[in-house]
Amino acid sequence: MTVDLDFDDWESIRSTVLLGLSYGLKLKRISRSYGGKYHIVFQTHRSKLDDINFYLDAPKELKELVLQRLKEAEELERKIGIGKLEKPYLLRIVLGDDIMRVLWDLVKRPLPEQVLFVKYRWYVKEVVGFE
Repeated sequence: MTVDLDFDDWESIRSTVLLGLSYGLKLKRISRSYGGKYHIVFQTHRSKLDDINFYLDAPKELKELVLQRLKEAEELERKIGIGKLEKPYLLRIVLGDDIMRVLWDLVKRPLPEQVLFVKYRWYVKEVVGFE
């Protein structure tokens, strides 16, 4: 699982890594994209996701952030009318992944090619109707 961060400040990177580790994910690598943002790659088995409680398993100082991101996920569910998001998608949102990439994966999975931001932003806005 790759988390694409739209921010490059240390606190955001630290919180994503800390959350991932608290959920039992294995940190594989952190790399910087051409645009200066970061990609954090975690590894886990899908079956281990069933045991994660996003709020209870989060470090104390990040519980408020987790609640905020879970609310964003609920808003996404409501706006596109898909019902409850599966845990892998919720996990990506809680970890701070780009919400537009999560939405793209929801509507166009599996991805046939690497998708540039402009292309999937157009798709979710024009085709899905989500801004």
